[in-house]
Formats: sequence, structure tokens, C-alpha cells
Amino acid sequence: MKELFEKVRIARNVLEGIDTSKVAYISAAHSAYTTEAAKMDDYLNFVGKPEEVKNDFLMVAIVEDLMTEEEFIIIWNAIDIIQMAHIAC
Repeated sequence: MKELFEKVRIARNVLEGIDTSKVAYISAAHSAYTTEAAKMDDYLNFVGKPEEVKNDFLMVAIVEDLMTEEEFIIIWNAIDIIQMAHIAC
């Protein structure tokens, strides 16, 4: 558990040094990814394609010169760690 708190602390420090508009963009991307990952059909089979959603957000970020792929991944990973820390076990 101590290791998780350390990872969250590091992730928060990473995000503090990044433009808030970039963090907001990746936060929206992460939310869309999570929503897509939870999609199921009537038989409770997962049918979402979350990686496609993530790739779409990444492509827009690069094409519209919002950030580099490296920035996207760094911010994504930091948000992912923080989100995992908030999931009830």
C-alpha cells in the first residue's frame, strides 16, 4: 500500500508541472476510454474498443499540435495511477 501512495505522490508531482489544458484533455480522454471499456452487450460480453478511443485522442493531440506523443503518454500514465488509487477494492 505504501508503494501505491508513493506512485500517486509522484504522479501528482508530474501533473503539477504540466499545462492544465493538457491535463484536462487527457482527463477527458481517460474518461472516454473508461466508459468505452465498460460497454457490454445484452449477454454481458465486453464490446467496447477502449484502445481505439485512446488512439483517437492521441491522434487529435498530435495532429492539432496540442502535445507530443511523449507528453500524452506521460500525462496518461499519471492520471491512470491516480484513478487506480481511487478505485475501491
